[in-house]
Amino acid sequence: MCSGFKKTGRGRMKINTKKHRKERGRKVDHDKNSETYAVLPLKPCRRTGCPELVRGGGYCEKHQRDVRRVKRAIQGERGESGEWHGLYFTERWREMRAAQLIREPYCRECGLHGVRTKATDVDHIVPHRGNRTRFYDVSNLQSLCHACHSRKTMAERRAFNTPRLP
Repeated sequence: MCSGFKKTGRGRMKINTKKHRKERGRKVDHDKNSETYAVLPLKPCRRTGCPELVRGGGYCEKHQRDVRRVKRAIQGERGESGEWHGLYFTERWREMRAAQLIREPYCRECGLHGVRTKATDVDHIVPHRGNRTRFYDVSNLQSLCHACHSRKTMAERRAFNTPRLP
């Protein structure tokens, strides 16, 4: 048995992630005379209906190409927004979003109509269009439920004539 595996309670084998964090799935030389491999289990391709088995999960080769092609198409469709879309993945934005949802836990738009709906999305009142100052401006944020946020976003896209993403 490879020293990169350890036995779990029910006789199953598990990869010792501390020992093989960087080496998992690649050839591992434990000593100069023997070569061993950290072998991941076969799992079905993540694409629905695909019978292919792949090591460690994920997509088979055919569907990996499809996923890459779709990602490239989405980035191309984003046009100018592709340049600033990454702002939504920054730690600063995540903290601001969480603080906004705590500060204003109910949908602002639904509240105007006398309905109390839990907010799930944080929206920029004035679209920032890549302007970092406006993007990180706390006074430019409002909490909305998903339905209201989608409605507002579609209205803005129609106004700016921006295509809908798939």
